Amino acid sequence: LQENLQLLRDVEAKSQSSLDAARAKEKRHAADFLKLKNALEGKIRAVKQDLERTKKELADARARKAKAEGELAVAEQDIKTGKQYLLQVERGCMEKAAQFQQQKKNRQDEVKAVQAALKALRGIMDTSAAKQGLFSFLQMSSSSSRSKAAGQTVATLALKRVQQLAVSLKSTVLDKLASKMRVVSRYGGGGDVFGKMRKLIQALCSSAKQLETDNSKIMSISCKKAFALAVFLSHTHT
Repeated sequence: LQENLQLLRDVEAKSQSSLDAARAKEKRHAADFLKLKNALEGKIRAVKQDLERTKKELADARARKAKAEGELAVAEQDIKTGKQYLLQVERGCMEKAAQFQQQKKNRQDEVKAVQAALKALRGIMDTSAAKQGLFSFLQMSSSSSRSKAAGQTVATLALKRVQQLAVSLKSTVLDKLASKMRVVSRYGGGGDVFGKMRKLIQALCSSAKQLETDNSKIMSISCKKAFALAVFLSHTHT
């Protein structure tokens, strides 16, 4: 019996020792698990934060992309519209250039015709002055009835000469000038009729030259606008 009790005590001691070792091992495993759990939970929180930040950045990037695409669409439409306008301006500039060249030629022809008329009138005035003792071509009026009558004769000769020039040069400008000179000759009343005719011719000559200058300025402005737009579109497109 005594031996059996001792055996039981030995078995109990070994069992208690094994139990204590198992409990100690369990505590260590529990502590290791808790540490691992806390570490993993920290990593999960960090990953979730990174995910939220990434989602926000992705949303912002999509918003910026949508905005950029909208701006790009507007810019492309502006470029398309600008190119169409540029083509219109270029066509208009070319048409204006052709019209300008034709108008320039017409103005030059008109100026030449008017200058020819002035030259012819100077010849008439010089010839008449030499024959009849009139004042020079630059004098505006006459004082005596004889000089007035002579001036009327010179005006008649001037009118005929302008009519002849209008026919020979096929000039509508001189034809209109002749019509105005006829009105002055018939209804000009007293005074220097020839001087009034001379003023008509000089005014017409100045008007033709001024119109040529104005057309040159208009052409220059139109072409400068077309060139500026072309430069702007080229920089925008690149």
